[in-house]
Amino acid sequence: LKMDATDEEKIALFNLNITTPPMDEGELEKAPVVLIRHGLSMFNLKHLEAVHIHGKGSEGARAVETDTEGIDPGLHPIGIRQCEAHHDVINGIEWQVVFTSPMQRA
Repeated sequence: LKMDATDEEKIALFNLNITTPPMDEGELEKAPVVLIRHGLSMFNLKHLEAVHIHGKGSEGARAVETDTEGIDPGLHPIGIRQCEAHHDVINGIEWQVVFTSPMQRA
């Protein structure tokens, strides 16, 4: 991993999806609850990089996992792109009730 890797290089290296297919409309209508995960956070990318460099379960990866700055990270620019890519689909649904997390990445 190059220190100056572009977002596009990170997307390819870590096999990150910008878009995912929306839920089937029939399934969506039957679903009592729909959970929507946040886009890639600063912590998510930092952890992916640590595991890539140091290995899963390594001291380097563990240092990232226990870093208190990872408690409420914002979205990484890739995560913002993921959210923007799904904006129209999410806003096209007539939600009955919406609950959101107070976390930055939500």
